[in-house]
Amino acid sequence: MRGVRAIIIGICLAGLFPLHAKEPSPQWLQDLDSPSFHQREAAWERLNFNVQNPQKRQTLAHEAARYLETETPSFEVLCRLRKLFPEMSPPSGVAAEISPVVEQLLDDHFAVRQVAERQVRAQAQRPENLQPLLKALRNRLADPFLTLDDQTRLYRLENEVRGIWLEQGANGVEITETEATEAVRFLVKTAWDAATIASFASLEDNLNQPYLIAPGQSPLGDMNGLAGNTPSEKQLAYRGWRTSRELEDALACDATRPLVEKILAEDFHPTTPSGQKILHRLRLLSRPCIVSEYWLGGIHQTSQFLEIGRRQQISPNDRWTAFSQLTETSVHCDNGFNLAPGFHPLDTGIPHPRQNALFCLRNLTSPRQKLCYARQTSGDCGPRLATMTQKTLDHLPTSLADDALRQLLTQLDLSLVSRWIPTHLADIPQPARQPLIEVLLTCGTHEAIPPLLEQLQNQTLPPFGNSPTSSWNWGWLAVLSIAQRDPWDGLETCLETLLDQNVPLLPPDLERSPMESSHASPQTLTHTTSPTPTVAATAAAMLCQHRNLPMESFGLVPCPCETFPVLKMAAAFAEENAQKNFRKKFFPPSETPK
Repeated sequence: MRGVRAIIIGICLAGLFPLHAKEPSPQWLQDLDSPSFHQREAAWERLNFNVQNPQKRQTLAHEAARYLETETPSFEVLCRLRKLFPEMSPPSGVAAEISPVVEQLLDDHFAVRQVAERQVRAQAQRPENLQPLLKALRNRLADPFLTLDDQTRLYRLENEVRGIWLEQGANGVEITETEATEAVRFLVKTAWDAATIASFASLEDNLNQPYLIAPGQSPLGDMNGLAGNTPSEKQLAYRGWRTSRELEDALACDATRPLVEKILAEDFHPTTPSGQKILHRLRLLSRPCIVSEYWLGGIHQTSQFLEIGRRQQISPNDRWTAFSQLTETSVHCDNGFNLAPGFHPLDTGIPHPRQNALFCLRNLTSPRQKLCYARQTSGDCGPRLATMTQKTLDHLPTSLADDALRQLLTQLDLSLVSRWIPTHLADIPQPARQPLIEVLLTCGTHEAIPPLLEQLQNQTLPPFGNSPTSSWNWGWLAVLSIAQRDPWDGLETCLETLLDQNVPLLPPDLERSPMESSHASPQTLTHTTSPTPTVAATAAAMLCQHRNLPMESFGLVPCPCETFPVLKMAAAFAEENAQKNFRKKFFPPSETPK
């Protein structure tokens, strides 16, 4: 059954040409795969006669080698040509490994197909395999008799392999000026079905208004190689998809980009209306663009795609957005709805002026950056948030207002922010320290504990405010509040090290809680005769709570937490002996803190 199918495929694909064979195959090669038995035999007879002439043989061997490289002939033609021209080396090395794996993607058995997919992904990890893999997958997609399930699986794998190739530098493209010119002419002068160009049919209009795309969505769309109902329509859709695909590859490759850009700048008038849309899309690949990503709660929600120098009309009331002067590190906002005019950094967090959210502007100048964007924004956004966080912290805008700076830090990766603040706080200007400390107190994570304890021990922690005696106070509050809010493996070991810190949580010279500021309701410290909560007692109470033990059994008394809004609980020892005996009573000699 597979052999018959291969012969049918060879017959149906005669005259179907990818980018690197824009001219149809020579007629004698098409006749070798003719559906007519007599025509096939006559073609083989003429070929056997012509190869006896040494001058003709060299030309025929070259044409046959090119045919086998760019087309998918029937198995019969493949074998007879290789027998007739033994100087054409059979597939070896990478090609010999890839071809059978790609065929197994279409196997009748599900298990075989699954194994083949894993093998394709494994081979795609080797850079030398990427171009042969793309070629093999694209050749196999030329079969108009593939089931929709097979087509979908092959297109998905091709897109995945291509994404890896783009990320690794998009190298290895070869194209001549004639091939590129014929490819563009074919695309712009063909009347394409609406379904084939549906994903970018409105691209020109979209760019003149806020153009929003979801994470994982390509800003420029793609030709639909699955369009069409009849075999001829499907073949045309495939040809358009592959030709467009390989022109994009040539634009993404630094070695071939100038040649293709030069050809795209030529006048191809007249073009079909659909061809004009394709031409605009290809030209846009090389124009400078940016995306403005909207992040909320550490999640990338949506992106606005903008072309540099083009206005996007926001509303009929003459409200518009435009950017200019794009550099490697910044872009100038000429006018914006949520961003103030002026230069803004790229790849870092920018606080939203009216929401507890962030913007992040990214450079999509090159064709490769645009083609990679959909893959880069699909899946887990955690790694991208971490990268954005690190770049933001490296260039922290300390001139922001306290509320904006607080908002910025809380929308980033809190584990990285928590680790960064204690070690860099001394380098931050005094006016900007308070919002950073408040972030640690209210939403810091356990990654801040080691650097906090180290600086508390060395007494190098900068002060919270103007009072020097408050420097150690907010540090202990931060350690305890984080331990209550974000328990981790090794929590008991950490708390056990605090049992000797008989330090009051609020120094006598402070009349207000460190968390009181202009943005919070003032809470006046009320002095009472109740015991003063300490670091050691509060750590001991947390140990009891962690093991669900009553703190009163260990000589602890709870203290009101209104003075310390960042703490869920605070405690004091009822008497001095209680503190001395706590460790022995709580941790028997045979037990190690967890």
